[in-house]
Amino acid sequence: MDYSPSGLKRPAESDPVAGTATTLRQQANSVQGQSVAVTSAAGTTVTQAVTFPVAFASAPAAVVVTPSASSPAVVSTAVQNITSTGCEIRLHRTTGSGAVNVYVMSIGEGLEAGG
Repeated sequence: MDYSPSGLKRPAESDPVAGTATTLRQQANSVQGQSVAVTSAAGTTVTQAVTFPVAFASAPAAVVVTPSASSPAVVSTAVQNITSTGCEIRLHRTTGSGAVNVYVMSIGEGLEAGG
């Protein structure tokens, strides 16, 4: 099943270049998502390094982070030091302690798709 946006060319599975590292990067690279567990305690700010699942050709245009805690917690997040291979998440927690799942969505420049 092909989930690529309309109008973009995507190699077929039978295409001899479809399985190359470059082509796989081009297919997977425009939008990537992952979840990162960040351990923190009340009143602290921590920094967590994140590595993108597949390196981008250049630093992504945007990285969006959304924290999600199983118990009530007041947290704020920010992203810094964005590169083609990853970024850092800064998380400040005002209440509670333990791991906070932070969902990370990185959005490429759009040059990666289609080759």
